[in-house]
Amino acid sequence: MRLNPYSITVLVTAGFLLVALPLVVAILSTHALTGQLARTTAAAFSAGVASARDAQILQEQMTATERNARQYQIVGDPVLMMLVRDRQTRMLDILDRLDAHLGEPAPEAAALRSGLPALVDALALERDTDLSGFERLHPSARALSARVNEDIDAAVVAGMRQAEETREMLLGQTALLIPLAAVIAFIFVVLIVRPIRALAKAIRQLGHGDRQSPVRVSGPADFRRLGAQLEWLRVRLAEVEQEKARFLRHVSHELKTPLANIREGSELLLDGSAGALGAQQAEIATILRDNGVSLQTSIENLLNFNAWQDRNAQVVRTDADIGTMLERACDAHRLAIQRNAIQMVVAHGPATWWVDEEKLQVLLDNLLSNAVKYSPQGGTIRIQIRADGDAAIIDVVDDGPGVPPDERARIFEAFFQGSRPQQGHVKGTGIGLSVVRECARMHDGHAEVITDERGGGHFRVTIPGALGG
Repeated sequence: MRLNPYSITVLVTAGFLLVALPLVVAILSTHALTGQLARTTAAAFSAGVASARDAQILQEQMTATERNARQYQIVGDPVLMMLVRDRQTRMLDILDRLDAHLGEPAPEAAALRSGLPALVDALALERDTDLSGFERLHPSARALSARVNEDIDAAVVAGMRQAEETREMLLGQTALLIPLAAVIAFIFVVLIVRPIRALAKAIRQLGHGDRQSPVRVSGPADFRRLGAQLEWLRVRLAEVEQEKARFLRHVSHELKTPLANIREGSELLLDGSAGALGAQQAEIATILRDNGVSLQTSIENLLNFNAWQDRNAQVVRTDADIGTMLERACDAHRLAIQRNAIQMVVAHGPATWWVDEEKLQVLLDNLLSNAVKYSPQGGTIRIQIRADGDAAIIDVVDDGPGVPPDERARIFEAFFQGSRPQQGHVKGTGIGLSVVRECARMHDGHAEVITDERGGGHFRVTIPGALGG
């Protein structure tokens, strides 16, 4: 498999190796330093043990030599003299080794090296030689042993000092290499996480319907390829949106003429222009008119929803009279309100708001239409508009079945139909509340479902800056 020099595989592998490199260096350095310390300590310990043993043997040989010399004086056995000579040779060899261990000839060793042969030679020539010289040599042997012990103690202290220096060196090395490894790891994490975040941002944009912002992803070739695929998807979705918009415009245009004829015919029938209608005929004509009005509203909602999803759609804020807009919304649904004997309770704060009047009128119409559809016979609809700082808060509450908790997350999605039954002849299309959300979004606001202890549906729209004009 051929690896791209800047692919995610190479990047992760290189990152792992570079992060591991300081740790490997630390391990090898620790191994080398501890190995050297162990060898030095072992050599010093071995030499110290050997020298201490030689010093002890030296004193033992000195005592044995004196004993054999005095025995020779008494017995005169040549074997004893040969044994004294042999012990002398051994002690001289030990003195050479102790001088080598101390690194320089010791005065005590020099005294033993000159005094001992003189006594032995004198004894060999004359059996009655005074052997009191051994008494002068014993202190030198003991002093030499003490000197060797002091040297061993000094070597132990030096070894401990070297071990401490090695420990401090390793600590310093670790303190340097661990941050270095952390910095290298951080750099590679940034190199990997940054394109992942760019991909996540692009996916969120596409998920939220943003088709205008190009997808740009830098980094490893794998991520760049994914970014290019997302850019292709964005362009394709934008083309589909445009095709859908053209389709809706054409279909709506084709529907408007026959729809206008249906509405005009039903209005003529209800006005009695074609003659008086019976009760059943009037009811049928009313159903035709209501369905025509509902169909026209659905077509307008589809067109508005499609147009407002365009991020380039403009919001033209002007001073709008809220009371007048509420009256228009209530008039548009007056027949349904009267037919179902619905009570309207309307309250609003400041009369003038700084909003896009056309879009806010559509928002109010759809909120009221939703409340009317779900209100029971003889129910009450409460509309309250109040100020919260410079924001407008619109609450619409009805006595209907409300929104189930598991549907609240999707209730503002386009074409979503709730499970609760609607009142009246005409079933909704599921686009009205989506238009409400888009209208609020265009005003930089939001729409939400509020949990109401009294039950029923409670929708709230917040529009920032409504008093900012």
